[in-house]
Amino acid sequence: MNTRLLTHKVSRFRSLSALTRQGKPTRLLRRAATPSSVRKGPTWVSGTGTAYDGEAASSGRQHTDFLQAAGSAFGPLLFAAFYAAGTALFLPAAPLSIAAGYLFGPLLGVPVVSLASTVGCALAFALSRSVARPLLEPHLRAYSNFQRIDRAVAAKAPAKTVFLLRLSPLIPLTLLSYVLGVTSVGFWPYVAASWAGLLPISVVYVDIYPHGLQSFSKEHNPGGVMEATLRRLGEVEIIPSPGESKFVHPQTVMYHLDGRKRRWDMVSAHSSVGIILYHKQLHSLLLVRQFRPAVYASRWMEAQAEGRPQPPLSAGFTFELCAGIIDKTKSLEDIAREEVEEECGFVVPVEAVRPVTMYVSAVGISGSKHHMFCVDVDDSMRTSSGGGLQDTGEAIEVLALPLDRAQAFMDDRSLAKSAGLLFGLMWLRTDKALAGNFSKT
Repeated sequence: MNTRLLTHKVSRFRSLSALTRQGKPTRLLRRAATPSSVRKGPTWVSGTGTAYDGEAASSGRQHTDFLQAAGSAFGPLLFAAFYAAGTALFLPAAPLSIAAGYLFGPLLGVPVVSLASTVGCALAFALSRSVARPLLEPHLRAYSNFQRIDRAVAAKAPAKTVFLLRLSPLIPLTLLSYVLGVTSVGFWPYVAASWAGLLPISVVYVDIYPHGLQSFSKEHNPGGVMEATLRRLGEVEIIPSPGESKFVHPQTVMYHLDGRKRRWDMVSAHSSVGIILYHKQLHSLLLVRQFRPAVYASRWMEAQAEGRPQPPLSAGFTFELCAGIIDKTKSLEDIAREEVEEECGFVVPVEAVRPVTMYVSAVGISGSKHHMFCVDVDDSMRTSSGGGLQDTGEAIEVLALPLDRAQAFMDDRSLAKSAGLLFGLMWLRTDKALAGNFSKT
C-alpha cells in the first residue's frame, strides 16, 4: 500500500472531523484538489468559498503519530481496534465502515470492517452477558413472555435468529448486541451468525464511495442520503400497470415492409436534458446517485429467472448525470439550468449552459430525444444542498468524481451507470484533454 497516499487520506478525514467538532462552517466542506493545495497542505473549502487552512493543518500535525502508524502495515489493525472498541461503546458503525473503504479501498476495507464489527459485537455481547444479565435476570423472571421467547430462540434456531436480525440495517448494531447478551443465545453461535449477517452490509458501506467519489450533499455523515433512502424504502412489488401514466404511454406501431404489414411495440416518453457538470476547483464531474425502482425491478426479475434470492434494495441505486424530462414550455437551456439547481444546488446563468449534442435514447422501445449540455461551476455558485424535489419522491445524492479516477469508474462493471453518464465522462475527458487541462494517462 502507498504509505504517503494513505497518510494523506487519514489526514484529510481527521481534519474534517476536527473542524466539525469545533463548530466551524462545515456545510458542503470540500477539499481544494489543486496541485498547489497538495503541496501546501490540506485546504478545506466551504460552500461559500471560505477556506480553512491553519486549523486543518494543525489538526493533522496533532495526529502525526497516528497518521504514520496508519500508513504502515499496522494501520488496518489500529483502525480495526478503534472500530471494535468504538462500536462496543455505541459509536455509529456506518461512518466508520465508510471511512475504512475510503482509507483502505474495498479489497482491504471489507476484511477490516468484517473483523472489527464482529469483534465489537462480541465485546458488547460479553459485557452484557457478564454484567447486565446478572443484574437484570431477577427482574426478567417476572416477564413470562420474555422467558418463553428466550427459551424458544435458544432451543430452536439461535444462530438463524441472530443472522436475520443482523441483516436489517434498521436495528442499531451495538444495541442489538447488548440485548442479545441478556438472552440465552450461546456466545459462539452468536459470533458466527453476527459475522455472516454483517458481511453483506459491510460490503455495501465499505464500497459506498468507490473510485475516489466524494459526497457533495448536505448530510455531514458519509453515506447520509443513501442510508436515509434505504431507511425510507419499504416493501417492493411488481404488478401490472393499474392505469394511465403521466410519463410513459405503451403504444403499437403498425408499418409495412416488403409489402407485409408488421408490428412494433413501443413506449412513448418525454424527451429529456442531461447536464455534464464540471467542478473547476475539484477537477471533477458532478454526478448524482438515486434509487431507481425500474432498475431494482429488473435486478429482481433477473435474480428470479436465475434462481437467486431477492437482491438488497441497494441494487436499485444508479449513478447518473444531472438530468430531467422536458415537460415545460421553456427553452432547453432554461430547463437544464433549473435541473442543475434542483438536483445539485448550483445557480448558473442561462448563458453558461452550453449545448453539446443530441442523441436518441432507447431506440428499440422509445426513440425519445436526449439533449446534452455542459456547465462549469465552482463553490461560489452553490446556494443550496440540492437533492431534488422530495415531495415527488426524489432523494438524490450529489457526488464528485475526480477526472483522473474516471477510467476506473467507467470500467467497473459492478456499478449501475446510465449511458448518458458514460457519454458525459468520455466527452468531458476529451474536452479537457484538448484544452490542455487534463491528462488521460
